[in-house]
Amino acid sequence: MQRVVYLGASILRGWVSFNFVELLGQRMEKDGFRFVNTGVSGDLAYNVLARSGHRDRPPA
Repeated sequence: MQRVVYLGASILRGWVSFNFVELLGQRMEKDGFRFVNTGVSGDLAYNVLARSGHRDRPPA
């Protein structure tokens, strides 16, 4: 199973607007894809980076 992770803010989260990540997940699950929505309302790029842990890792 292939995993696709979406990062972003409230527009991605889909609480107020259309949740396209959920729709993609429903349509493509049979093709071996799993979509993960990690959108957070009010999020900024800095917050995404901090949550990912990459800030504390040396470059590859």
